[in-house]
Amino acid sequence: METEWVEVNLKDICVNKSNTCKDLESANIERYVGLEHLEPEDLRISSWGLVKDGTTFTKIFSSGQVLFGKRRSYQKKAAVADFSGVCSGDILVLEAKQDLIIPELLPYIVQNDNFFDYAVGTSSGSLSPRTSWKHLSSYKVRIPQDKSTQKEIVERLNKIEYAIIQKKNLEKATRIYKKKLMKEILSKGINYAEFKQTDFGEIPLTWKIQKLYEISSRVTRKNKEELTDNVLTISAQLGLVNQMEFFNKKVASKNLQGYYLLEKGDFAYNKSYSNGYPMGAIKPLERYDLGVVSSLYICFRMLSDFVNNNFMKYYFESDLWHSEVSKIAQEGARNHGLLNISVKDFFEINICLPPLIEQEKIVSILSKVDAQIKSYEQESLKMIAIKKSLQQRLL
Repeated sequence: METEWVEVNLKDICVNKSNTCKDLESANIERYVGLEHLEPEDLRISSWGLVKDGTTFTKIFSSGQVLFGKRRSYQKKAAVADFSGVCSGDILVLEAKQDLIIPELLPYIVQNDNFFDYAVGTSSGSLSPRTSWKHLSSYKVRIPQDKSTQKEIVERLNKIEYAIIQKKNLEKATRIYKKKLMKEILSKGINYAEFKQTDFGEIPLTWKIQKLYEISSRVTRKNKEELTDNVLTISAQLGLVNQMEFFNKKVASKNLQGYYLLEKGDFAYNKSYSNGYPMGAIKPLERYDLGVVSSLYICFRMLSDFVNNNFMKYYFESDLWHSEVSKIAQEGARNHGLLNISVKDFFEINICLPPLIEQEKIVSILSKVDAQIKSYEQESLKMIAIKKSLQQRLL
């Protein structure tokens, strides 16, 4: 006998929980989750904040519930909690109605391209579009009435989800290894025996300390001829990326003539600080031949006689330059998330620089690690595509 499938609204199979708690200590709630802790297209919650460090969140969630990011839902953030805590008001807490659906199926209904598209289509707002439970509750989905069939679907999706997690764990472990390797190789070099003491600590005897202005030139060319309308923003994770790709909309002004014009290989410094990037982010333009950035960014081009561009990419990816910037960022002088750093002071920072031939060797070593990370990423993406295809067929 064939299983009967029925079309239901989301509100028929789950509840939007909005319970709150103000005395988190008495309730023994130790962890909180913000949107920044949810990874795109990842059903796991692998990071969180500690309540003891301070939070304004009061919305409670429990293990087994689904957390969905309703702000900027195009970022595709939905995950299953495996612990209890509190979360941001921009996160919906969804709980399955177990008389109609097994709880394990709900995450695959929510973390689904059809659902994300619906969420985006029901969002409103300019810079931070939000959807709401009022709109999402009417989302329609077909499910099998028979719970044994629901269980079979979950088991098939769980198998590929497990494979995805394994690849992502390998990628994460390789990234951790790369970070440790960069810290070592960018300050100690390759097989050195003799060192000298500097403000950076001990560095190889043949390495130099040079000012940024000595090995680069500032880029101040404006987009007056309107050579491109490719407006870029700096993402700490993605680098210099098109605003439409990152925000799903243009947030720049219509007139781009006052924006700095960057060529491939040029660097831009975003003084905005964020979690994991206390001194902001410096990234090279790699994805496009031309692009424009806000004049709030400090832009520069490396002088090829002194430095390998890819070496500087890795250098700025590390935290070696943070201590230099922290010296010139006036304490307490942070304005709207921007570090108070003048252009002149920025170009005065010291750079720890090996000879050009060794820069190239370091780039070769780190590039191989990057290639392995990319391989894991691509394998994960292939598996995610297979999972999505299954979801389309099964749900």
